[in-house]
Amino acid sequence: MRKRVLQVVLISSALILLAACGRSSSNSNSDTGATAAPTVAPTMPAANFAAVSQSAGVITETLVVSDTENNTSTSDLERGAAAYTKNKCGDCHGANGEGVADKGNVIASTTLPFEDFETVLRTGGGLGNEHIFGRSAISPGGMTALYDYVKSLK
Repeated sequence: MRKRVLQVVLISSALILLAACGRSSSNSNSDTGATAAPTVAPTMPAANFAAVSQSAGVITETLVVSDTENNTSTSDLERGAAAYTKNKCGDCHGANGEGVADKGNVIASTTLPFEDFETVLRTGGGLGNEHIFGRSAISPGGMTALYDYVKSLK
């Protein structure tokens, strides 16, 4: 008798479990038995970008002169010069990177690799806090332009 009750309980439990794990009526098509695709709700509005041909604006031509030795353009060198002025590099290193006595070394035509140049300007490189320029002061692209400008100084 106990064996029979145990069999009924196990079979009933298995049937209940199968019924609970089966397909729900909201995710299946009762006629075909096919499962419907889940509904996806967008989390952001669709982007609304105009194609380049639809953009309203003025097209200007820019003459870019390339420095084949350093592979830099005039606009990059101008950007580097602006960064040199903005960050007051000339106060210690001179307007042309020639150095200023008791303030800063000659940096014109530097042979310092870019990685070392950037390390000095991002961390101070042991030269003091006046050499620490975070990414808000000089972007990675600005750092490259500044490096190219300093290398171009004669």
